[in-house]
Amino acid sequence: NLISHEGKGTILSELRRRRWCTALNCDHVKYANGFGFFEIKVDLTDDGFTHIDDIVKLIFQYIKLIRVSGIQQWIYEEQSRLSEIEFAFEDERHAMSLVSRIASCMRHYPMREILSGGILMEEFDPELINFILNMLTVENLRILIVDQTSYYKCNLTEEIFKTKYGCEKVSSS
Repeated sequence: NLISHEGKGTILSELRRRRWCTALNCDHVKYANGFGFFEIKVDLTDDGFTHIDDIVKLIFQYIKLIRVSGIQQWIYEEQSRLSEIEFAFEDERHAMSLVSRIASCMRHYPMREILSGGILMEEFDPELINFILNMLTVENLRILIVDQTSYYKCNLTEEIFKTKYGCEKVSSS
């Protein structure tokens, strides 16, 4: 994945340099056929929580940089090799977790890919990558902040589990 690449000059290296995050991952999460989200997850430090707007801005600047500089096949190939290593040496899962993952993959992948689906990267497709990059816009953005200490922004309560949460519009700036 071009966005979660960990090399020098990447968004992750910049956020770590500023001590705003410890990890960054992104993935396409398919909830149903034809419906899913491209998620960028950032594990924030305490200082990072005070710079959420700056982090969002940096991520969009990085996406723009990728668009302008073009898709780098070597990054894709490196990420593909890393995913192969991760798949080959994956920790043993508990049976329930493994069955749950396989059942989920059966809905989205052909039978030959149910164990590797969503893990292995098999085809470099710059057109598809550009299509996805062009969908990553502020207009298509939804930010979810999970934090155990920011109760002051939680002015709503979920009906069933009584979980507190809050919603607000993302600033156009």
